[in-house]
Amino acid sequence: MKFYLIIFSIIFMACMKTNKYPNPKRDNKFDNYHGIEVHDPYRWMENLNDPKLKNWIETENELTKSVLDTIPEKEFFKDSIEELQNYEKKGMPYIRGDKEFYFKNNGTQNQYVLYVKEGGVERILIDPNKNSKDGTISIGFISLNGDGSLMAYGQSNAGSDWTDIYVMDVVTGEIHNEILKWVKFSGIDWSPQNDGFYYSRYPKPEKGKEFENQNNNQKLYFHKLNTTQDKDKLIYEDTENPEYSPYTIITNDHKYLILGKWHGTSKNNTVYYRELNSNKRFIPLIDEWIANMNFVGNDGDIFYFKTDYNAPKNRLIAMDIKNPKPQNWVDIIPEKKDVLTNVRLVYNQFIVEYRKDVSERIEIYSIDGQYTRSIGLPGKGSINGVRARYKDRNIFYTFSSYLYPSVIFKYDLETYQQTLWFEPKINFSAEDFTVEQVFYPSKDGTKIPMYLVYAKNIIKNSSNPTLLYGYGGFQISIMPSFSIATIAWIKAGGIYAVANLRGGSEYGEEWHTAGMLHNKQNVFDDFISAGEFLIEQNYTQAKHLSISGRSNGGLLTAASVLQRPDLFGAVESSVAVADMLRYHKFTIGWAWLGEYGNPDKKEDFEVLYKYSPIHNVKSNVDYPPIIITTGDYDDRVVPSHSFKMAATFQHEYKGNNPIIIRIDTDSGHGSGKPISKWINEKADVFGFLLHHTK
Repeated sequence: MKFYLIIFSIIFMACMKTNKYPNPKRDNKFDNYHGIEVHDPYRWMENLNDPKLKNWIETENELTKSVLDTIPEKEFFKDSIEELQNYEKKGMPYIRGDKEFYFKNNGTQNQYVLYVKEGGVERILIDPNKNSKDGTISIGFISLNGDGSLMAYGQSNAGSDWTDIYVMDVVTGEIHNEILKWVKFSGIDWSPQNDGFYYSRYPKPEKGKEFENQNNNQKLYFHKLNTTQDKDKLIYEDTENPEYSPYTIITNDHKYLILGKWHGTSKNNTVYYRELNSNKRFIPLIDEWIANMNFVGNDGDIFYFKTDYNAPKNRLIAMDIKNPKPQNWVDIIPEKKDVLTNVRLVYNQFIVEYRKDVSERIEIYSIDGQYTRSIGLPGKGSINGVRARYKDRNIFYTFSSYLYPSVIFKYDLETYQQTLWFEPKINFSAEDFTVEQVFYPSKDGTKIPMYLVYAKNIIKNSSNPTLLYGYGGFQISIMPSFSIATIAWIKAGGIYAVANLRGGSEYGEEWHTAGMLHNKQNVFDDFISAGEFLIEQNYTQAKHLSISGRSNGGLLTAASVLQRPDLFGAVESSVAVADMLRYHKFTIGWAWLGEYGNPDKKEDFEVLYKYSPIHNVKSNVDYPPIIITTGDYDDRVVPSHSFKMAATFQHEYKGNNPIIIRIDTDSGHGSGKPISKWINEKADVFGFLLHHTK
């Protein structure tokens, strides 16, 4: 068998040298943008039902498999990740009286299983692993009613964002007959009477276009239990603004129903309210798109909001709903030098999360905004939210860091005592490794934080295989968190680096603004500067440096290698936004216009066209080895982005390095991916990157 693999490897590399990639059809398709003709030869790849595309996908996957099967590092990572992954994991519990609801995985299951524990007795509520042989059916969320006797839950297939909502009787385990379809990006709010819940849904899409058509006209409904979906009561729609997304919140005293509206991924929202059982029009509180308004709780007619209005690092304010204008707001917790990331009103106290230099902490404040105490954490790391309801005495939170597996703490808000609720037992010793945080200058002099994770015996001799990861967008902060894949990389002798680029919210809204729209080049400069810093400081050198990113991060790595192909030894671009001139035409892509810009506007087009990956591949450049990954059911960043990028690279590139695309079947953007698929993908990608940079 080894003989045949060696022979095939020789044949394949010979094919690479003569550029024997698949040769898909190239159309003579042009678009005129503000007087500039832009060629789009692979437009036909946007039709996901095209038989020619299916044949191309099969051919590319066969080619990619033949490449990866010759890489011994792939099997090393597969074995390493499988071994490390095999430990019990739990999610934070939802508490309803004496019942605890939580997800658990024994370490080898494709999907987490939902349990309920009552009176010390644990039983399974939902095991999605029994719903499909390949583990591609997943539970995306659950929502419990007030006493935990009923549960609505969202089920997805093949990683799609489309979710079907089911209702279960928790006591009997019986699943109701009603199924709510065409749901995406929706919360659920149960009525206090437990007779139904509020949720949002889209119109039924055109048959055969469910994974391509734009998602617009989301509407807000009330679903009454034991009725069919067509009987749902319409609560709100905005026919004049089909791109607005409505949501609801029921106040903690059950007196008011809050209506909020989002416009795409913009941070700003509008807020309205009415009495819960009223059918009157909603009364505006914030009717202009001036700020992010995050409802925290209420005390009668006093509503508490976390907001960035005149406070880019956020503050907590009190609003009298009878006088809601900003000049009448009262600061409860003013803006500080650190970023206020989250606030919960629990047990008549504010539980406040702060972020400083990409590490988080929890503080407790009285109802009038007086600081009372901090909650002790194991060290520098991240908090995966605080879970509790308004009247709960106990809160739960998860702490994690690069070398610290996720642990769950329970904190008593009356005694202020903290106890460990769950700690995983994993076959890994952190003592042999270290985490270092550095701050390096970007092109314009801005100091950018970066974490480095590596073995303590690493020598800075410029020869270490180094994997640099980044994201840089949509206000998403890349916080320290534990990952088995990261551990496998550093156990293989590599350095794992995470650059906290502008475009995220590591330092608040100003940090985000500095990496969006016409400032997007700052993100690429930050990432490129991270690579230069790692080389200058002798951690590695270009031939040992690989880069990795997903989604917006896939755009990041693609744009970075196009701008500095000499700086990197290997590249992963995963589920990338790669066509910056047409991204807004598919599914939820229009929602990103506020982040990237609109190519139909000349001033935005000029920026987008300069870095759009599929429009900047050159035929006379020696690109490093590149692996592009996507899923055929990705209905967030449609796979045509990756298809067109791979076809463009393979057509233009004349060198010897492999440029391949891995198209995962029955797979979406990433959420709900079975553990087995995740392990195989990580092994393929990390094996490819290490093979070309060691």
